[in-house]
Amino acid sequence: RLDKDRGRLTAADPPFVQASLGAGPRHFDFHPNRRLVYAITEEASTMIVMDYNPDSGRLTYKGQSESTLPAGYAGTNFPSAILVSSNGNYLYGANRLHDSIVAFDINPDGWLLNRRHFWTRGSYPRDFKIEPTGNFMYVLHSRSDNLTIFRVDSATGNLTFTDKFVPVGNPSEIEFLTL
Repeated sequence: RLDKDRGRLTAADPPFVQASLGAGPRHFDFHPNRRLVYAITEEASTMIVMDYNPDSGRLTYKGQSESTLPAGYAGTNFPSAILVSSNGNYLYGANRLHDSIVAFDINPDGWLLNRRHFWTRGSYPRDFKIEPTGNFMYVLHSRSDNLTIFRVDSATGNLTFTDKFVPVGNPSEIEFLTL
């Protein structure tokens, strides 16, 4: 808990959630319903599904952990970023050494279904975001020094490359500013 008046933090009870030993959670994102949280793991290349209690801050592992990689992929990967779509229907993650965005459908209970992959057209996707209208995803590649742009299909969550590359030296994060 955050005591805003005193500027102090108090650990929740329990103070952590243990889903998979050694998985190395990197980032997480809240579902728009504020009852679910998804985490991407850097060491295990998985997406973890958790319930969230906004009153206590408690996270509870729901029992689903899905690979961010295609079946049969061998080697290291180190996933980086994660994003739940604004409509709550899709979950995306970046696979740095597979050079892909993984997409899952999210069913009404929060479970992940229908894993699919989209080649990012660059090396080492470090971050990505969907711009405020929800029509385009921007993917930043720190090794190929560029940004690539994909059209987002709101009905399927699928990505289509727009043939647009923007040179950017070692990009690592993108945020959109609405004026």
